Amino acid sequence: MGLIKIFGHKNKPLNSEVVIVPINWTLNSTFDFDKHLRPILNYSNEIELFHEFYGFQEKCKIACENVSAETSLWNKSINRIYEEAQNGTFDGSSIHLINEDFKKLTSFLDEKIEYWIQKEKLPLLIGGDSSLLLGSVKAVARFKTNFGILHLSEKPFLKELKKGEAITEGNSLFSVGASVPEVSKIVAVGLSSFSQQEYSIQRQNKEKIIWFSKRKINNYKLKGDSYQSICKKWINNLPEFVYLSINVSILKVLSIEEIEFALQTLIDSRRKIIGVDFNGFDNEVGKEKQIQITRLLYIVCKSYGRSRGKV
Repeated sequence: MGLIKIFGHKNKPLNSEVVIVPINWTLNSTFDFDKHLRPILNYSNEIELFHEFYGFQEKCKIACENVSAETSLWNKSINRIYEEAQNGTFDGSSIHLINEDFKKLTSFLDEKIEYWIQKEKLPLLIGGDSSLLLGSVKAVARFKTNFGILHLSEKPFLKELKKGEAITEGNSLFSVGASVPEVSKIVAVGLSSFSQQEYSIQRQNKEKIIWFSKRKINNYKLKGDSYQSICKKWINNLPEFVYLSINVSILKVLSIEEIEFALQTLIDSRRKIIGVDFNGFDNEVGKEKQIQITRLLYIVCKSYGRSRGKV
């Protein structure tokens, strides 16, 4: 299969620093690659890449893998099951199939991310929703025994997964915290929509899970705190190695410029980004928003490279 052109280049993954891995997957709704992901890849070749402070950063090459047909098949299976649910035929066997397909996805992503890390590349997942997180974090955990997660999102995805229930995107961060002991801290930023159960889980684990909700951020600003000092409050809670999980819903809370500043503050603190997933593409958005998401993806890729000395 041919190379995918992204950010104006058709770089070979093995000759690049950052390798983008697009995944056809969502646990919540129908996911269509051509509708949700392809526009992001296409617009990447149209946006202006010159940066006022960093120039073109051409030493950090970005490549994009071809989309896996295997995950596309799993996604179709999930979509079919949820269609059955809408028709009132959702039962225990459907729950089993959903959870089994999710296990397959997690194992697939685990192996995929491990492969690129072993090749000394910086893998970056993009896909439908935050359920991509678990497989990627498990792979990173085999290389780092103590790291934190910086979770930028409107939602915490911290709902408890109980036995006999179908896994959903809402369980994503809970599953990571419960099954990956190498994750020592989870710092969630931008939250504006969460349940009482999620709030209770955070309060019960407040030494490990630190929240900076939209309301809390605004309170800091109203008290006169600078945005730089607010960013440092997030970052000071993180260990040296940081996994970055970004859901595009964060753009409802923080601007691209604010996210870029936060990432640069993270880099200036000498912390290293050791993995990234960039998700939330399961909702159809217009051209302007797609271009905005593409710009953010470029900033994240380059920040990833800069944090690891790939400048």
